[in-house]
Amino acid sequence: GDIMKKFLLVLISVILTLLLFSEVIVVKRNHAVLRSGPGSFYPIISELEPNAELQVLKHEEGWIEVEYMGKRGFVSEKISKEKKKSSETEKKMAEEKTGIKIARMGMTAGVKGFAKKLSRKLNSDPQFVDFLADYSFEPTKFRKFKKETYKKFNYKKARKLNPLPNFSEFDNYSFSEQEFGLAIAAKIASLGISQDYDKTEYLNLFGNLIVAASDVYDKNFKFFILDIPNPNAYACPGGIIFITNGLLSMMENEAQLACVLGHEISHVARKHGLKEAEKRFNQILAESAFLELDEELEEIGETQTEEETEIEDELEDLLLETYEQIAAGRLGAYENEADKLGLLYALRAGFDPNEMLNLLKKLQSSEINSNNEHYSKEQIISREKAIRSELQKLRFPKKMLINRERFLSLGR
Repeated sequence: GDIMKKFLLVLISVILTLLLFSEVIVVKRNHAVLRSGPGSFYPIISELEPNAELQVLKHEEGWIEVEYMGKRGFVSEKISKEKKKSSETEKKMAEEKTGIKIARMGMTAGVKGFAKKLSRKLNSDPQFVDFLADYSFEPTKFRKFKKETYKKFNYKKARKLNPLPNFSEFDNYSFSEQEFGLAIAAKIASLGISQDYDKTEYLNLFGNLIVAASDVYDKNFKFFILDIPNPNAYACPGGIIFITNGLLSMMENEAQLACVLGHEISHVARKHGLKEAEKRFNQILAESAFLELDEELEEIGETQTEEETEIEDELEDLLLETYEQIAAGRLGAYENEADKLGLLYALRAGFDPNEMLNLLKKLQSSEINSNNEHYSKEQIISREKAIRSELQKLRFPKKMLINRERFLSLGR
């Protein structure tokens, strides 16, 4: 009997393995990448062509380990789902075989060059473009940080209790998002970026826990600290997020940090205030010869045609408009949606979203005013009310993470 049981078990596992290896997924997105691990911060191994067939090895929290042309790596589950129909302009952009084509995914010279060009339009130091684009941390550090965070907490339960809302999302990468976002981020960085490497790394490790609990878990986010006393946070297109030392110094624990970062990640996830700008940006580029970016980037300034000058002016206006919107605080409706989603992201990552109310109280009584109207005294009162009613709708696991000690030793 025992031998028979063993034989059956072996047989079942062989069949399961065969079934698993026979699973194939097809790339349905214009932009898809193979990463070296299950997270958006892992290095990119290669780009994947639309309609490429990938051999499935295993599924892991939104990621699939696959084999493709002899390479093993991880792809987001989303790449095999059709995205909502894109406009004619976007289709045209996707089909253009331009200099940027090769720069699509990684931060190669084309992307950086164009971002630097745009950043000069905002009078910021183009050196910041390199600094922001090249920042990374060791994935092994993240794995250790995650393990330590969830040592006594089952975050999967929090996610099961609070599923993400249905959202017909945008393709994860848009042509303009990286360049545009980098240029705006370079301008914000010039307000005074913190040189505290350890604290910046902690913020990135922690921020990526929240990203992993969001619906943009497969988008690469980077987090930076500004040496400014005013409490504030900024989210740039493409996933670069800033938080001021002023805001960090008012926080008392990681749960508060989770809510604030969740709020900023939501702005990027829902492209708040950027959908229109992006549409316009893509139109400007599609209608012009400006797409021939790669080698000509640096030469553009030398002999410009009237059309090129006009395009540059249009881009400049658009860039300034977007920057001002990010710097001053977005429309009320966007801020409300980001508050709601931010609480959900924090909770799904295991952190107690009730702590957001404590942070708002502290901001309310603070002497230092924010330069963002969203953190103004009047706004805080109405935010508090909306957040209270939102908290009623969430489903809490028995105990939540607050993590005061780690925050006070690393984040303040």
